[in-house]
Amino acid sequence: MITLIGRENAMLTNDMASNIRDSGVEVNKIHPDKFLAGEYNPTDEFIISYVTEMPKRKIIADYIDANNLKRGTFIHPSAVIDKTAAIYPGSFIGPFSSVFYQCTIGKDVILGPYSMVSHLASIEQGTVANPSVMIAGGTRIGEYCLLGIRATFVDIIEICDNVRIGAGSIVTKTIDTPGYYLGNPARKAIQQ
Repeated sequence: MITLIGRENAMLTNDMASNIRDSGVEVNKIHPDKFLAGEYNPTDEFIISYVTEMPKRKIIADYIDANNLKRGTFIHPSAVIDKTAAIYPGSFIGPFSSVFYQCTIGKDVILGPYSMVSHLASIEQGTVANPSVMIAGGTRIGEYCLLGIRATFVDIIEICDNVRIGAGSIVTKTIDTPGYYLGNPARKAIQQ
């Protein structure tokens, strides 16, 4: 049984549950607060679908580690995964996504439908890539980043931890400061 840790009525949680269920795997949902209160079946395999607050996503992942719980991994049957790619536990690879030559998808990563991770790229733990994200070869995306729908990353750049990229943004340079970036080319948003 895979249990999704997320808000029961959230679109992402329900989309993921539907994808898993349609593939013939039994799925359950639990709210993060109930999960962190210990109200779960410890024999389940867990995938974190909660993305509202990335720091809380990390707290949930740390709880899984501290309690030696098993992470589930789901790769949609329509996804294309190169045999040299590494997909770590707790990850969800959505429909029609592609993960190519020697890519690494870290623990607890969500790769939305129609996304592509090109050769030698990596996505670190806890990052969420919304649908149609394109990551070019040799690019490294840090931990607990949130990549907006249709965000695009050029070759051989690095994105530090805790970065948010706006929908449709094109990232052409390395980002070494956490924050919110958007536009073409992506620039750090002015905080108000």
